[in-house]
Amino acid sequence: YIPVSQEDVEVPSEKPVTRKEKGVMCTVGADANVVGINMQKEAFQQAGYEVVFVRGMNLPEKVADVVAETNADAVGVSNLLGLGIDLFPRISSRLEQLGLRDKVVLFAGGRIAEKEEDHAAFEEKINTEGPGFLGVDAFYGPGTDVEKTVAEIAKLMDEKKK
Repeated sequence: YIPVSQEDVEVPSEKPVTRKEKGVMCTVGADANVVGINMQKEAFQQAGYEVVFVRGMNLPEKVADVVAETNADAVGVSNLLGLGIDLFPRISSRLEQLGLRDKVVLFAGGRIAEKEEDHAAFEEKINTEGPGFLGVDAFYGPGTDVEKTVAEIAKLMDEKKK
C-alpha cells in the first residue's frame, strides 16, 4: 500500500543566502540524533546564512578541520549522549591548534553529562560562570528557542570580527 493524499502540498522554497557569514553544524561523538541540530541548521538558513551540514557522528577534531576547510565563522555542535564535557573542549583545542579559535564562534547544545544531576550541576555552572569551561562561546540545552540562538550567535560573530 502507498499512502496517497488528495491535499495540495506546498514545499517551502529554500531561502537564498543573504549573509556573508558561514556556519558548520553537526553532531559529535557517537550521537546520531540530529533533530536539534537540524532545527538550528534550518533556523540559520532561514536567517540567510550559508550552513555546511556535516551529518551525524563526527570526531571533534574533524569538525574543527571542516571549519578550517570551509572558512566558517561559526560552528554549532550537538551531543545528546551526555558526553559534551569531554567532546566540546576537544573542538576548541583543535581550533586553537589551527589558529582559528579567536576567529570562530563555537556553540554547543544537547546534554553535557550522562547523569541528570551532573548535567543540572553543569547547567548551573554555565548560568553562574558562563560556558567557557566547556570550551564554547555559548551553550543551548534542549528546548532552546532557535531564534534566540540565531540572534545571540549573530551578535557573537559580530564581536569576533572587531
